[in-house]
Amino acid sequence: MIFLLTSRSKTETNDIDALTASEAVEAIEQQETFIKENFENSTEMDYVREQYFEQLQSRVNLLKKARKDYVTGWFTRKDYQNGFAKLYNGIVPEVFCPNLVRIGNVNDGGKWVCNPKALPDKCAIMSLGVNVDATFEREIQKISNQRCRINSYDPMDPGSAIAGLESLNVHFRQVAIGAEDNLEHRQVSVLTEMQRLSIAKLEMLKIDIELNEFSVMPGLVEKTEFCQIFIEIHGNPEETIDLIVLLAKKGYRMFSYEINGYHHTLSEYSFIHDNCLKQYGAVPVVNYWHLV
Repeated sequence: MIFLLTSRSKTETNDIDALTASEAVEAIEQQETFIKENFENSTEMDYVREQYFEQLQSRVNLLKKARKDYVTGWFTRKDYQNGFAKLYNGIVPEVFCPNLVRIGNVNDGGKWVCNPKALPDKCAIMSLGVNVDATFEREIQKISNQRCRINSYDPMDPGSAIAGLESLNVHFRQVAIGAEDNLEHRQVSVLTEMQRLSIAKLEMLKIDIELNEFSVMPGLVEKTEFCQIFIEIHGNPEETIDLIVLLAKKGYRMFSYEINGYHHTLSEYSFIHDNCLKQYGAVPVVNYWHLV
C-alpha cells in the first residue's frame, strides 16, 4: 500500500530538517510490515491508514515547524499561531482504541484510558500528582474490581480527597516525585518507589507533576517500561514536542490528546506501548511522532 507522496501543506520547510518523500515512504513500509506481522485482522483499517500515510510527510514537517516557531516568555496571539496552532493542527492519534474511557473527573483531572477492563490481575499502577482529586484512583478501581494496587503521590496533603482509599487498595504517600531521591526535600524517584514496593513492572503511569515531567521522564523510560502513560505536559511547543518524540522513540504511541482551552501549555496526552497493543485491543493506524 505505497503511494506517491505529495506535500499538501503550505508550510515552508526550507528552514527545518524536513522529512523527505523517500524517508516518508521508508517509514510507511516499516509500519506496513509491522502491521502485517502482528495485526492480521485489521484490514478494515486499511483505507484509514492510506489517508494517514498520505498525510505523513506534511504532518511531520508541520510539527517540525511548530517546534522551531515557539517563542519564550509571554505568549501573544501571533505566538499561538506560530507554535501552538501548528502543534495542535498537526496532532492525530497514532493508535485507535475501540474501548476508550475517561477515568476520573470530567473536568480537569480525568484521563483517557484504553480499555481498563483489560488490566491484568495483581498489576501495579502509579498516580503521580493527586492534588485534591482522587477520582482517577476511585474510578479505575471500580472498573477493574480492584485487581491492581495503586500507589499515589503528592507533596501536599490532599485532605478529604483520599478518605477511604486504603479500602480500595490505593495507598497514598505525601512526597514529591523527582528524577532523583532528595530526602531533605521529601522527594523520591519512581524507580526508588518501585524497588521499595517490590514492583517489577508498572502497568499504568498517571503523571501530573507540574513541570517535573521534563526531568523525570527521560531517565524513567530508559530504565523501565509501562503499558500506558497518561500525562499532563506543562510546556511550550518545543518542550512538548521534544517530550512526545522521546516517548515515541521508546515505543509509546499516542491514542488520545486533550487540548486545554484555557491554558495551551497544560494539555493532556495518553500513550500505549507497542508491546501492549494486543492486550488492550488497540489497533495501530500510523506512527509519526518518532520522525519529528
